Amino acid sequence: MLYDEVYEFLQDSTTSDPTFFSLASMFTCSVVVGNNVKLKTKFGTVKPNLYVMLIGKSTISHKSTIESLVIDMLADQFSDSMITGTFSPEGLVSALEANRTAIMIKDEFGGLLEGMSKKDYMSDSKDLLMELFDNKKMITRTLSKQKITVRDPYFAMMTAVTMERFKETFTYSDIYNGFLVRFLIGLYQKSTDEHSVNLTAHSLRKIKIMADIAEIRSVLNGNNYTFVLSEESEQFFNDYMKNNVNENMDEFTLALRGRLNIVILKVALVLFVLDNFRSLKTVTELDVEYIKRGIQYVEPFYNNAKTLFKDITMHPQVLKIKDIIKEKGIADHSYVLWRSHMKSSDLRPIIQTLVEMGVIVQTRRKGKTVYIYRKTELDDL
Repeated sequence: MLYDEVYEFLQDSTTSDPTFFSLASMFTCSVVVGNNVKLKTKFGTVKPNLYVMLIGKSTISHKSTIESLVIDMLADQFSDSMITGTFSPEGLVSALEANRTAIMIKDEFGGLLEGMSKKDYMSDSKDLLMELFDNKKMITRTLSKQKITVRDPYFAMMTAVTMERFKETFTYSDIYNGFLVRFLIGLYQKSTDEHSVNLTAHSLRKIKIMADIAEIRSVLNGNNYTFVLSEESEQFFNDYMKNNVNENMDEFTLALRGRLNIVILKVALVLFVLDNFRSLKTVTELDVEYIKRGIQYVEPFYNNAKTLFKDITMHPQVLKIKDIIKEKGIADHSYVLWRSHMKSSDLRPIIQTLVEMGVIVQTRRKGKTVYIYRKTELDDL
């Protein structure tokens, strides 16, 4: 299968954490399957687009090397869809309007995220990216005073960032608004050992990968295929969700589990198409085998994200501001600035996060901005 071929090629090309090879391989496959297939479910239409994030140290984790190898494998078939320059919502919508498909492979993702929070023209970025991940039937934006509507878009994204930059850039709101939980996240632990590689065999493997990608695209190009879950698949997936999502879970876990369930379906669809691309006109249902394989692939990433999100939850600056307002009960903006020794520009996103979480209420009293504390589950932190 293409996934295994790509994984082995990446593994022989560089050293890195096996999780990075796995995510890069699945991302590559999801792009190859692309915008020509969809899965109809009770949750809505699911397409095989994935958002992937590699978090690891500079240099030794070889994040950029892996991304470059993925770009190289996809370039022949998807060069027109690649976003290689500076990202902006306007640029993404324009790319989708032209081609309906856009692919972004972005190193140093932290800088882009920082821009989303601080630059006015980037303020719509996260909402747009969430709409695209969710496979909205159409997206509409106004560009240069002209309304643009893109129907049936497909956008896939592979990103990389260091842990330090990740912690500096992401906030509570990226979890609660659903942005961060849409990513499959790989955490660098340890690189694979260097091993000798037969260069001839390695080159032949790349040639085979390119040929396989071309063959799959020759089947999919110009066609659209819609599939459904088999009765057994639907029942199995429903049981899995009931066992893993319940109303007693905290909001972080619910948000994460809910989105990863959709990712399971996306991965299952990728694997199904790769196995059956030569006979797509004769198959209509995803067997339960693919749901099980989707779960098996996605489940390990749950613990990665849970650990990572806990670190964000406990971010000292956020807790510091929460405690200042809690101690006072009702605190005006000037008081919080004085107590925190922070700049107003740095305080603003933390206040926004606490408001979105329901920790505080922001209002105006006697011409001043004030923050009112509300008792929350964070009182135990």
